[in-house]
Amino acid sequence: MEHMTELDLSYNYLVTFLDHFFKFNKYIETLHLNNNRIAKLTSNSLADLTELKRLDLSHNSLQHVAKGLFDALTKLEYLNLANNPLNNLASGTFRGL
Repeated sequence: MEHMTELDLSYNYLVTFLDHFFKFNKYIETLHLNNNRIAKLTSNSLADLTELKRLDLSHNSLQHVAKGLFDALTKLEYLNLANNPLNNLASGTFRGL
């Protein structure tokens, strides 16, 4: 599935992703991670998704966003973080967008 462009992992009770989890799926343009239980994403969780245009992280358990999480996502056009218990965002969180 190297050339997959859309991946829907919503409603799966996912909690986290390891660093470089999507290394072999770098052509994904749309990623649905909504309605899971994601509590933590490291700064390299999404690092290989350089073609990503749409990312839905809504309805999860994210309390903070790791610094550098979005740095490689320079083509991102849509980001949904709604309904997460975010406490605060570090300065520069969205600098790569």
